[in-house]
Amino acid sequence: METAKKVILIIDDDEDFLYEMGETLHLSGYPAYTFSKSDQVLPFLREKIDVAFVDLKMEGTDGLQLVGRMRKHPLTREARIFCITGFYTQEECKQLLSNYLVEDFLIKPLRPLDIITCIEQVRAVHNW
Repeated sequence: METAKKVILIIDDDEDFLYEMGETLHLSGYPAYTFSKSDQVLPFLREKIDVAFVDLKMEGTDGLQLVGRMRKHPLTREARIFCITGFYTQEECKQLLSNYLVEDFLIKPLRPLDIITCIEQVRAVHNW
């Protein structure tokens, strides 16, 4: 039995980081949509998103605003969302965690393996 393709989204304004993460996920068998501007995301969506990684500190619509919009959008409201930050402390992240219904916060600098580990955890919990 073949499992359905899972759709992964990464939004971060650091284009080098975005490229590295996108390539690593692709090479690991997890194709991902990548966006450097949060305003590009929701208009682009044509399929349900399973997992999203959202940078919190971006120009224009910041990550928290985007997560709020994603929770209302039919293609992203059930996504497992991980927030990425290099600015908030672990304690601040814990306070934000329940307010925005995110899985977890990842503190920069990140390694590609950190993203893959998150996806693998979601797979295990949700029987992908």
